[in-house]
Amino acid sequence: MKKLVYTLLAMIALGTASSCENNGGESNIGPLQNTIQFYSGCDMTVYNGESMGVMYWCDFATTAEIVITDSDNNVLQELSFQLKEQPPGLWEPGYYGYHWKIDVGDYLGKATFKMTYEDLKESGSPNRVSTMVSEMDIVERGAATLDGLKATRLYEEIAHFSVVVENADMLAFTCTPAAEYVKQSVEEVFEKSWHENMQEYGMEWGGGFENPKTYNQMIDKLTPDTEYVLQVAVKNDFSEATQSITFRTKAPEPKIPDVEFLNLSVVSNTANAITLAAEIANTEQLSYHICRGDACDCEFELYMASLISVWHDKGESFEKPITVTFEIKNLQPNTSYYIDVQAGARYSSQKRSIVVTTAQVE
Repeated sequence: MKKLVYTLLAMIALGTASSCENNGGESNIGPLQNTIQFYSGCDMTVYNGESMGVMYWCDFATTAEIVITDSDNNVLQELSFQLKEQPPGLWEPGYYGYHWKIDVGDYLGKATFKMTYEDLKESGSPNRVSTMVSEMDIVERGAATLDGLKATRLYEEIAHFSVVVENADMLAFTCTPAAEYVKQSVEEVFEKSWHENMQEYGMEWGGGFENPKTYNQMIDKLTPDTEYVLQVAVKNDFSEATQSITFRTKAPEPKIPDVEFLNLSVVSNTANAITLAAEIANTEQLSYHICRGDACDCEFELYMASLISVWHDKGESFEKPITVTFEIKNLQPNTSYYIDVQAGARYSSQKRSIVVTTAQVE
C-alpha cells in the first residue's frame, strides 16, 4: 500500500511560552491552538481490524469525534477521544497519541473518514472547529508475507538480521546450528520460540503503523565459526509464511601478542640533543614525553597531549625484535631531562624511562 501522511487543517503555533491557559480560561500569550496529525505509516487504504493512530499537540482540552461512513452515508464506525492540553511549563512541544482499530464489520469498498475537533480558542470569540474529511478504501486484508531475509552483521557470538514483513500479526524465529537443523512448520517455530507482536513493533521509533515494515533483531550466545540456519515465521488470523537463510559466525581473530619493550639506551649525547635507541617487539607506535629535571609530575591529560610520535610500525617488529633510534633536539646544555618512552599497540603498551644530562658547551 502506498503510505501517506495526512496532516489535518490548522496551523501550529505552539510558541515558546511556558503557560497555555490561566484559571480564567483565557490565554496568557494570545490564541490557544490545537493540531492533530496521523502517525507516519497510516494511510486511507485499510482493512477491518487494522490499527490507526493520531498524535496531537494541544494548548487546551477538547474532544475529537471520528465518524466513518459507507458510500451511502451509513455510519460504519464512530468514536470519540479526549484531547489533553500541553502541560504548563514545557518549552519544547510534546505530543500525545491516540490509537484505535478499524471496526466496520464485513463492509468492503469506498468509505469516508471524518474527524472534527476544536482547534482554536480565543478570548471573546466562539471556539473554532476544524474538520478533516478524507476518502477511504476498505479492502480485504492481505496474506502475511516475508521478504528479503538477510544477515546484516556477523560477529563471533552475535548475528544481526533483518526481514521485510507485511500484513503480519505475530512473528517468531529459531536459530539452529546447520548440523542439527530440520525444517519446521510455522506452528513448530512459534512453539519453540518467543513471539513478537508485529502490530506494535516500531511504536517506539514511530514506525508502528507502517505496512510493510522492516523487522531488525539480534541473536546472541552463538558459537564462533559455526554455520547456522535462521528460520523466521509470521502469521495473521487467516494466513502464515516462513523463510530461512544460512549464515556462518566469524572465526575468532588470532591473538595479538603483547608489546615487548626490551631495552632503552643512549646512543649519543651533545649539548643540544640526545639520541636514544629503543629495542622493541610487537609494537605499532613509539612515542616519548620529556620533562626538565630528574622526575616528571605532569597530569595525565597534559602527559598524553604532549606525547611526540617518532616511529610507526611497518610490520617488522611483529616478526622479530628491532631497534629504533630517534633524536630529541633543541635541548639546553648541561641540563638533566627525564624521558618516558612509550611502545604501544592496539591492546597493550609498555613504557621505559631514562634520565639524561646533556653535555656542556665546549
